[in-house]
Amino acid sequence: MNINSIIFVNKAYSFLAIAAASSLVSFPAFAQSERAQAGENADAPEAIGEITVTATRRSESSQKVGISITAIGEDSLARTGVTQTSDIVKLVPSLKFNQFSPSITAFNLRGVSQNDFGDQLEPPVAVYIDDAYVSTMGGVGVPAFDMQRVEVLRGPQGTQFGRNATGGLIHYVSNRPTKELDGYLSVMGGELGNFHTEGAISGPLAENVQARFSGAYNSRDGHMKNDAGANVGAQNNYGFRAQLAAQPTEYLDILLIGRYSRNDEAGIGYTSHAAFPDADGLGVLLPDNVDFWGTCAGCDLTGFKADANPLRISNNDVGRFDRKIWGAQGRFELKLGNVKIASITDAQWMSKSAGEDTDGGPARFLQQNYNQKLKQISEEFKISGESGHFNWLAGLYYLNWSSNQGAHITSEAVFATPADPFLSGYDARYKTESWSVFAQGEYELSTGLKVIVGARYAEDKKTADYVGGDNFGNSLIINKSVSPNFAELNFKDYALKVGMNYQVSDQALIYASFSRGIKGPNFAAPSFFPFLAADFTHGGETLLAYEAGVKTNLFDRRLQLNIGGFLYDYQDYQAFFFENVSNLIRNRDAKAKGVEVEISARPVKGLTINAGLSFLDTKVKNVPLPSGRIVDRELPQAPGFSGNASIRYEVPLSSGVSGAVQFDMSHTGASSFTVVAAPVDQEKAYSVGNLSVSLLDANDRWEVTAFVKNLWDERYRVYSADVSAFGYIDSVYAEPRWAGVSVRYKFGK
Repeated sequence: MNINSIIFVNKAYSFLAIAAASSLVSFPAFAQSERAQAGENADAPEAIGEITVTATRRSESSQKVGISITAIGEDSLARTGVTQTSDIVKLVPSLKFNQFSPSITAFNLRGVSQNDFGDQLEPPVAVYIDDAYVSTMGGVGVPAFDMQRVEVLRGPQGTQFGRNATGGLIHYVSNRPTKELDGYLSVMGGELGNFHTEGAISGPLAENVQARFSGAYNSRDGHMKNDAGANVGAQNNYGFRAQLAAQPTEYLDILLIGRYSRNDEAGIGYTSHAAFPDADGLGVLLPDNVDFWGTCAGCDLTGFKADANPLRISNNDVGRFDRKIWGAQGRFELKLGNVKIASITDAQWMSKSAGEDTDGGPARFLQQNYNQKLKQISEEFKISGESGHFNWLAGLYYLNWSSNQGAHITSEAVFATPADPFLSGYDARYKTESWSVFAQGEYELSTGLKVIVGARYAEDKKTADYVGGDNFGNSLIINKSVSPNFAELNFKDYALKVGMNYQVSDQALIYASFSRGIKGPNFAAPSFFPFLAADFTHGGETLLAYEAGVKTNLFDRRLQLNIGGFLYDYQDYQAFFFENVSNLIRNRDAKAKGVEVEISARPVKGLTINAGLSFLDTKVKNVPLPSGRIVDRELPQAPGFSGNASIRYEVPLSSGVSGAVQFDMSHTGASSFTVVAAPVDQEKAYSVGNLSVSLLDANDRWEVTAFVKNLWDERYRVYSADVSAFGYIDSVYAEPRWAGVSVRYKFGK
């Protein structure tokens, strides 16, 4: 048996072995640590460090906040190879994502997501970068570099954060300018042409003035072998961030941030397989010996038969992806005794142009080009304070964004000829203006017992100016003069939170809460016709969430054990349907319940163990299938079980030098990419492991690491689209196994 076979046989047991390791080795180690306090053992393991978060809009230890949080610190981000914002999914068990390119990144938290790919849509799992809301899914998949931490907050967060945090929130927090010289540089190279470098330099410019400059560059060769042209899947992107901090007086803090990122890459690489619709109109893979379309056995409508290797494709057009994102932010904080007044003004601009071989085959069956220009301005003004047993926060939030976008499809086969191609598409402008007022307070009723009450009232006004059609004579025009009933949406609603925290001791926190999360209505962006005007809009959604949990620090902070459970009553969930080639959103009720467990342990000196487990049970009611049959389904990308785990062991090798071995893995149970759960959208359970070996300076100045990603070469998809009405399905597969080496050097403080 070769090494790959051995790894494959044992991979199912690896996750359980790591998750159980903390309990198997901890008892003697923790007993030993207690003896160490009496002087019997001078080599006791270090306590687990606290990560400070701003989940309540003020700085607190994550273990003291009554919210289900995964907080990922700077070292963990670096040592697990997080270079893009979507990479954090391997560190959070209940977090998934749907991504067919950085053009659209849709996060899924506890099954709550927006799986449509329209550029005008806002997701229910809000993404914030340095306290600034990112309104479009097309602006989420960007380089992640020089990060202080990432906070993943589960459950509705709309009472304190400004927008669309129905299912939760992901906050990327950058390192700030320092008063002393500080910085780092890292370089990574590996197989498949993988190259990554990032760095930062920070320090004082003058008295009470500091600056920080940071940047990153990523590139990769196409990992998908393309028989019809250049290989696909290449990556070429970079980002920069400049920050200027000043303290004109002891009461005033000012922070200015400028940021820029750029993608200049080949387009999306689709793996296409022949498929046909079943009796319900749901896609089924076509067997190799069946000629369903009358072209050839195992072939699609154009006569193409895919290779058995999903990473070997035949895209006649490798496409393109060109995106630029600019951003600027000004933050001002004034301290007046126990009261803080803060203002955060943020502006974002995005320009995106892309093209793809939509059918994923060698024929020019369906080619698509799309573009977007987005402008966004937001302002948050807040005032907070504390007085005795009372902490409070209140504020105003304003958001204004507009998106000029379009998508155009061309077909030179089946529908028409190269001389007279089939054309279909749209051009549109979508605008949103929103404002809200919010407040939240915490009052300590007695020692350790706090009650939390928060609320937000929000109003949205959305408008659409849309023109679409094809050269078969189908058309759709939506604007205020032609179709006023569909061209404007007004939304008024409130978010609510009521909770209690009980700090039993320094070692344990018990919490319980009820939250009401909201997300407004929106428009569609159809590029295929006929499309009914009645389907152009969908209503808002409401999530009622009941949650309780416990957070513990045990054995002198050498074991953290957090357990939480939740019940979701989802009213008018915005369910995405892909019928034929039309993308629709319809409101349906849904329910979900689950339990999450997070463990961190340092049982012996040098050994760190982390594990996270998620158990989900979900149901979407009254889902219409293309045949008209009504069924109940699970939420998309909501596996019954998922988890992640890591084990790292560091040991001194010689004076000033240590060695480290780290193994981490994530497991995702079987689930579907869509709510209709077509057979072709079902993704089987998979596990992905990574292994690294490092040499590092005991003073934390440098680290050299050799690593292997996707250790047993797992083949799994990150996107799927059922286009079986046209004879095929599209899939996007994750990177295969690859190895590399990285060097990281820190300087300054």
